Amino acid sequence: MKQSQVNLRNALTDKMLAKQDVEDLTPALLGAYTTIGQQIVIPGRPDFCYARLRGNNSEVVEVFNDTVLRRFNWPVKLRWASGRWEVVGRNTAGQPQGFGGYPGLANHAAQHMFYTQTGTNDLMGDDVVWVNKRQWMPLNLTPTNPESMKARVWSDYFMWAGAYHWYPGSDTVDFTSLVPPGGVNSRFVTVYIDGAEVLHYVTGTLFAYTGAIQDPEPLIALPGAGA
Repeated sequence: MKQSQVNLRNALTDKMLAKQDVEDLTPALLGAYTTIGQQIVIPGRPDFCYARLRGNNSEVVEVFNDTVLRRFNWPVKLRWASGRWEVVGRNTAGQPQGFGGYPGLANHAAQHMFYTQTGTNDLMGDDVVWVNKRQWMPLNLTPTNPESMKARVWSDYFMWAGAYHWYPGSDTVDFTSLVPPGGVNSRFVTVYIDGAEVLHYVTGTLFAYTGAIQDPEPLIALPGAGA
């Protein structure tokens, strides 16, 4: 072999050793337009989504997705592997302004749930989230069912004068008499409980509600000292 051939072979070998393989990825948008409108998850196949190759509505494919959030028109990168399309990740080049703070994680709420999926042997909660008591709102106040001018205060334990008390839950008084006069007048009503497990009410100052309230604190009445 001539020296020139040896030099060429060595140069090509060096180039091949130094080169970086680049995976052939295809841009796409998650979701497709079906007879029911915008649709992402394929019925009966919870790990698969519809995607439109290069954003074309005429190029809809089914993609395996355990990588990104399921959001319609989410720009993603796909690869063809093992006879199917797979989502590699988000296509950041297709979203130059960013993603509005949304995380790129795939949907995974089920693994944090603390129950068995109905009708299956799947325990679901492989990574259960343990919630501290302080993260719950005790004595939660909600609308009644059926609806009425009352509210529902739900049961819970609460601390009063250094001792725990149990409130079994009940409806509030009827709030009809507290409805302010006039078309735009409003008021906050504070519901609180005392050590005898009795509900009490204080009403805030009337104000004209014509839009978003920048600072509602001065409009909210608080129970007096010792209440």
